[in-house]
Amino acid sequence: LMRMSNWLVGLLAVVILTACTDDERYYLDDRNDIVLNLVDKEWKSVVKESGKTFETVYFLRKNGTGYMHSKTTYSSGHTDEFTRNISWKFYTPNYKYLYIDYGFWEITYLNTTTLRGYEYSEDPVYTTGHVDRTFFEFGCSSEDEQ
Repeated sequence: LMRMSNWLVGLLAVVILTACTDDERYYLDDRNDIVLNLVDKEWKSVVKESGKTFETVYFLRKNGTGYMHSKTTYSSGHTDEFTRNISWKFYTPNYKYLYIDYGFWEITYLNTTTLRGYEYSEDPVYTTGHVDRTFFEFGCSSEDEQ
């Protein structure tokens, strides 16, 4: 019995140590082109649909914080706006997937002015089976950089 409890304690320690990773290493590497192209810029998307214009802006800081601003303009001229602070992190070592407070992004294309990918409500890496996704594209002009 003592031998089994020692084995379980050892197994538990291994599981805990394996689960604890240093997530900061993913978004603090200034030498990585993905990080350099993604952070400290305003990424903006404008979509016109059904008489409405949807503007969305994301600003991701290198420290894993940022904000999302959304503005909807109706054909009547009325607008609805809101801004919320967000936290984010890369959660795969290849910098392809981000977790942002309420969902997941997969980056499929990124340069200094264009960000394309898919947004998921469920984890696309670890969820088995079909995962719904929505395509997104954001642009950044040089004057948007801060």
